[in-house]
Amino acid sequence: METLGRYQILGELGRGGCGIVYRALDPGIGRAVAIKTILADANSPAGMALRERFRREARSAGNLSHPNIVTIHEFNDSGEVMFIAMELIQGQSLAVPLDECVHTLRVSIELLAIFRSNRSNSFFCSSANAENPLLAIVFQRNLAHYF
Repeated sequence: METLGRYQILGELGRGGCGIVYRALDPGIGRAVAIKTILADANSPAGMALRERFRREARSAGNLSHPNIVTIHEFNDSGEVMFIAMELIQGQSLAVPLDECVHTLRVSIELLAIFRSNRSNSFFCSSANAENPLLAIVFQRNLAHYF
């Protein structure tokens, strides 16, 4: 079985232009996690910039505490592969057509609330897009308290 740091890689969850997200297991406590990696040449100027942006993303997200933002468990840049280990969220991509316009409105309101509550942290998630399954968290947590 392949490992990354202390984590056992169980499979691939998604892939984008800058990296890969894996489902993994933290064997020490038996917790399933998501591992976000980047594909960047550490020696090129573009790769160094991407790695620095990834480092800032991990630092910013790691300092946030909100029921609708995933919990960061670890940031690791000591090996060849830089990664963020985070809470694993089950869900589907928002690229799947939504059945009702009301559902879309509720998601939009929830995302706006997240960004509004985080104005002072200058947090930017480089993978915030409709294809990102992590955005499915808004379907699972505390949506009802807005309605």
